[in-house]
Amino acid sequence: MRPSLARRSAAWLLAALLCGAPPLAAAGTVPPAGGAVTSRAPQYAQPDPRSRVLVELPVGAALTVYRCFPRWCEVQAVRQGARGWVIRSSISVQGACVQLVPLGFKDVRRQEGGYRTELDLNRNGRACDPDDLHAEKLRSAAPALARGGRS
Repeated sequence: MRPSLARRSAAWLLAALLCGAPPLAAAGTVPPAGGAVTSRAPQYAQPDPRSRVLVELPVGAALTVYRCFPRWCEVQAVRQGARGWVIRSSISVQGACVQLVPLGFKDVRRQEGGYRTELDLNRNGRACDPDDLHAEKLRSAAPALARGGRS
């Protein structure tokens, strides 16, 4: 049985707070991340496949990623210059989970283009899930703890 939406949302919020990551915010309040297209993808004017296609993005096209939702990411193609929406599974975003989760790039499944094993610390097939975020924060705190809390 899958946990309720409220329970999953609470788990994400708790993980973000434990890791010191800011909660998901409106576009423009979280710094964008760099990314790239992993499979040829149309860039849409709206997060809807029936909306106007702005440009067809080739594999390897560099992107600036502003925010993501479970299915869509708002991006700007570096060379094409248009800001619009692409299917999340067709891109990869650079950075660690503590930087990607506030953008909404979380719980990335193994079959998605953005999945990277180094972000799936518990190897459960979902990168940047709450457990990975918590483990990443603990791993980054370990050197400071070994020094007795001094920087």
